[in-house]
Amino acid sequence: MLRYVGVGLIRGYQRYLSPRKGYRCAYGVLHGSGTCSSVGLDIMRDRGVLAFLRLMPLQFDACRAAVTTLQRQSEEEKRRRNKAAEDGKRNSQSGCSGADWSDCDSGDTFTCGEIGECEALECGECEFGSCD
Repeated sequence: MLRYVGVGLIRGYQRYLSPRKGYRCAYGVLHGSGTCSSVGLDIMRDRGVLAFLRLMPLQFDACRAAVTTLQRQSEEEKRRRNKAAEDGKRNSQSGCSGADWSDCDSGDTFTCGEIGECEALECGECEFGSCD
């Protein structure tokens, strides 16, 4: 009897509360499926209330670990975007974007200094960059 009540409560949560809370289960986001409520529903339906009470704290621990992982990934992605934006800004301001690397060997060099400074180096028949 308690099992059916528990299943009903979890399904009610999934249908009425979860869509309105404004965020998703971090465990489900990280792994692509298996939200805390779906795991809890499976445990309740298959094993009963006592197993649910015993196993759900482990699921919540896994969800907290997923939050930490997602936060770290988000911070790393933000750093990458900021660095790429800064590099793009520096290259466009220095006149060093648009270098033609097509006919050059991998040992050839091209250097850009501080913003506004650019050094074009020749390699054989090609010249890198257009420096102001």
